[in-house]
Amino acid sequence: MKETFRILAVNPGSTSTKISVFENEREVWNCKLSHSAEDIAPYDKIVDQYEFRRKVIVTELEKAGYLVSSFDAVVGRGGVLYPVEGGTYAVNEIMLRHVHEGVQGEHPSNLGALIADSFSRECGCPAFIADPVVVDEMHALARYIVDYWFKPLGVTSIMMCSWSKSPQQRILSLGRRANESTNRCFDSSRVRNCRQKPESGEKAALFAPCQNLVISYQQ
Repeated sequence: MKETFRILAVNPGSTSTKISVFENEREVWNCKLSHSAEDIAPYDKIVDQYEFRRKVIVTELEKAGYLVSSFDAVVGRGGVLYPVEGGTYAVNEIMLRHVHEGVQGEHPSNLGALIADSFSRECGCPAFIADPVVVDEMHALARYIVDYWFKPLGVTSIMMCSWSKSPQQRILSLGRRANESTNRCFDSSRVRNCRQKPESGEKAALFAPCQNLVISYQQ
């Protein structure tokens, strides 16, 4: 069993991309890449920025002495998918399709899965997202209160997610989540796919996390 895993964490924001390199749980390098209005102006949709952002990440990593092939895992900030429970999710085709289509809207975090997947394909390592921005773990009683007390007052949604974390806290969380998951990927007996039977098309293809396991979206 490998003792030290090198993990790349990517946190795409609206005007910047924050990247960190971890060795196990220890952050050994980080960088904030700023993107000017002129940089992103040519792109009609946020997902169209994928190639541009990936290129600047690779350039900055190489300047710091990190080759794409040197990573054991890549984790991106989770995108605006359908609501899920908190956890570490393996990137797969349905997830990539959802962020491309913007099933819940456009958001810079949608780039996280795309960038992680591209690095994964290049160096043959696992790709993850962790605790997507759409995490919904609202208690049934709290949901009842929202439905019957707040919505009649015009409040249509209350998001219970990790927005309270600072960008640095989020990327540290990404790296640590990925470290846990990468260790499990090298012990295949502890990794499995978790699936809920869809109730109505892809919208219901939400996959509840199995505690301490990597989750995979499937139809």
